[in-house]
Amino acid sequence: MANRDDRKSDSAQKSNSLFGEIRVYSQSRDCEIGREVLRSLEDLKPALDRLISQTSETDLAFYIVPESSALERKEQADWARKLVLSDLERYVGEELSWRLSPEDYQVFRERALDVPDAEAQRRIHQALDEVIMQAALQQGPKIFLLPMILQRVTDWALDARDDGRRWIQLGKQFALIGPVMRGTKKAPLDPWWVRSQKEILKEVKALQRVLQERFGQTANMPSERVLADAAADAIVGAPEIFPKLTRMGDTFHLFLGAHPVELRNLLTAAISPAAFRNELLAWITNRQPESARQMISKQHGSSSGLR
Repeated sequence: MANRDDRKSDSAQKSNSLFGEIRVYSQSRDCEIGREVLRSLEDLKPALDRLISQTSETDLAFYIVPESSALERKEQADWARKLVLSDLERYVGEELSWRLSPEDYQVFRERALDVPDAEAQRRIHQALDEVIMQAALQQGPKIFLLPMILQRVTDWALDARDDGRRWIQLGKQFALIGPVMRGTKKAPLDPWWVRSQKEILKEVKALQRVLQERFGQTANMPSERVLADAAADAIVGAPEIFPKLTRMGDTFHLFLGAHPVELRNLLTAAISPAAFRNELLAWITNRQPESARQMISKQHGSSSGLR
C-alpha cells in the first residue's frame, strides 16, 4: 500500500512531468527494460532510442503512460470532438437525473433550457448550474463544447440579480484544475463517488476475482505491465460488469500507472477491495486513503435522505 513518502513522490511526479512516461519491456523475459519521464511529445523518440540502446533484445514492447494534464489537450479532429461531446452529454444527463425529479428530468430531455413553466424552469436551471460548477473542475474547459452549457453560462450575464456571482465561482473552479492536477491542492469529492461507492466496491471485487482466476495458480507473479493489461482487457471486454470503472476511463488507467503495485496487492489480497477503492479515491482527490474514506462516509450519510 502506498505510504506518505510514496504520495510525496507521486505529487512531485504530477508537478514535474508535463506529458507522462515511456516504459519499455522485454516480451520474451516479461520484465521491464527501463522507463523515462517525458516533458513533451518531442521527448518521445529520443527517450525511446535511449531505452532501446540499453538492451540487445529485439522482442520489445513500449507503453506510454500519460500524465493527466496531457489528456486535457483535446484533439481537434471531428471524430475526437464527437467522442468528447458524447461523453459530456452522458455526464450531464446522469448528474441531472440525480438532482431532478423524474418529471422535471423528462421535461429537460424534451425541452432542454426552453421550459415554459416558470417553476420547472427555475429548478432545471438551478440543477444545471450546479452541474456546470462541478463539471468545470471534473471535466475542464471542454464543457463549453456542449452548446447547452455554453448557452446557459451566456444566460448568466443577462441575469441582473446575479451580478457576476456565478461567473466568479466558475472562474475559481477552473483555477483549481492546475493545482489539483499537480497534486498541490485537494480536490472536492465528486458526488458521483458518493452515489457509486457500493457499485465501485462490487466492481473492484469482480476485478480481483478475474485477476485471481487468471493468475492465481501461476508459479511466478506477473509483471506490472501484464497485470495492467489484464485489468484493462477485463474492463473493456465486459462493460456490463464494470460500468463504473468503464466510466472512469483514463482516470482509472492513470491511477494504475501511478500506483501499479496496488493491482498486484489486489491480486494477492495484500489489500482488500475496499482499501483499493480508497487508494484510488485518495489519488484522485490528493488525500490520504483514510481521509478519503471518511469523506465518502460523511457525505453519504448527509445525502442518504436525498434521491
